[in-house]
Amino acid sequence: MVVSKRASSFVASTRVDSDCDVSPVSHQWPFIESEVRRILGSCHIFSSGSEVVLCDSKVTKWLRVLSTLHSRMGRMSAGNQIMVCGSGMLPHYITNHSLGDIAACEMIKAIDEAVERVLMEVYIFDDSRLAARFVTALVNASRRGCRVTLVVDYVGSFKFPSLYLNELTKYGVEVLTFNPVTDRNLAVGTFPFRNHKKVLIVDNRIAFCGSMNISADSTTPMMGGNGNFYDVNIRACGPVVCDFVDIFKRTLEMTDYDISNIRCTPATPIEGGVIVQVLESDVSRIRRRTGIQSYLSTLISNVGCLHIYLVMLTLLCMFLGSFSYVFIDALTVTQKRISEQTLHKFKVFMTTQEHCHGKYMIVDDLWSSVGSFNWDRWSSRRNLEVSVSVFDPITALQLKSLQQKKEKKSIEYTKQDCLNRPIMLKCFDALIHKLIRFSSRNCFDGLSSAEFKAKFKKAFIRTFIDDNASQIVAISNMASV
Repeated sequence: MVVSKRASSFVASTRVDSDCDVSPVSHQWPFIESEVRRILGSCHIFSSGSEVVLCDSKVTKWLRVLSTLHSRMGRMSAGNQIMVCGSGMLPHYITNHSLGDIAACEMIKAIDEAVERVLMEVYIFDDSRLAARFVTALVNASRRGCRVTLVVDYVGSFKFPSLYLNELTKYGVEVLTFNPVTDRNLAVGTFPFRNHKKVLIVDNRIAFCGSMNISADSTTPMMGGNGNFYDVNIRACGPVVCDFVDIFKRTLEMTDYDISNIRCTPATPIEGGVIVQVLESDVSRIRRRTGIQSYLSTLISNVGCLHIYLVMLTLLCMFLGSFSYVFIDALTVTQKRISEQTLHKFKVFMTTQEHCHGKYMIVDDLWSSVGSFNWDRWSSRRNLEVSVSVFDPITALQLKSLQQKKEKKSIEYTKQDCLNRPIMLKCFDALIHKLIRFSSRNCFDGLSSAEFKAKFKKAFIRTFIDDNASQIVAISNMASV
């Protein structure tokens, strides 16, 4: 790991605690801007001299987009190292269907090498043999003297056995259940409010993020699973790890957990590293316009979607034959700019061998995003979600390669296929679609948006003044008021 020399030219000290008001150099825009220019300058797309003008326009465009996202969202840093789990040279017995195996092996290996602290939060932690391997790794880390904290969702981890819980707590592992239903004293919100994040942080030096749960569906029988899901995960090193720690602390802040002892000093930027931004979707804390969905909409509308590879499936896709809806709805922000000719290039593929549980996106072979965020209202305005955006052509090409390989083993779902569906199935599709949208409305979770609350308060005040104008005027003229 080589330290970036550019960092010292902006700020003398490159190691500032993330809890301080001063941002570390890795998170400051001047350094990020210089890294954007370096990445685009070294990109093979602009290597020929005849494309200097194109290069300049690309630099200007991406600087404008990333600057906007940096100022609005924060948690953007340069000098990081990102690797898509399973994207490198694989052994002959590893196939694309076992990317979860590779991610699980890397995660367990990282836990086994932990010396100080392990932070982990996951939606599903079941009773599978894979889960047992993680329990063993977490217990061993705790017995070595590491402080281990595990956060599981109450609903997602309903199969989490008491045997695992007892084993973990016996050896000092802190196990927290997010928003339990049975004990409302420990609840942090209404029942539909769930923690859908999948994050692992080890020693503030390495972090994992993606779509993989600790469940039988996530891996093949080689790792104790059944191979039903296709998941994609990334491994991150560098200053961005402290942003993951911050995300983890925000979850703990909802409880009575003491987070004062969880601190992180951002690592020195890595020479030749990439730009990463950690994105969070949490309606209870931030306005909807600053969520992941708004972030991606901003990116798409600015870049223009020259080339997009999108693999984001929702629960709706398990029932809905009109699969194209999910993808088209995800791009509504650009529909006004998309011509009929461009729409003909828009393709939808459906996996046949496993459920496509991965959530990733590639734009222009430069920017990519991986995480837990689905294109639905549950993720955009209800669940706790986390995704990682990476500005790096190598990472984008790694994800693009995975997507192209998956296309070859999938079937294309065309508009004609949708139109030719039997009328009964179309009715069933429409019913499921309406039920999903209806169940995600504000009235079912109590998480009304800040905009609605503001309008309600203004309307209430106006009504109160109109109905009580005379009393208000009389009281305001009293000497004691």
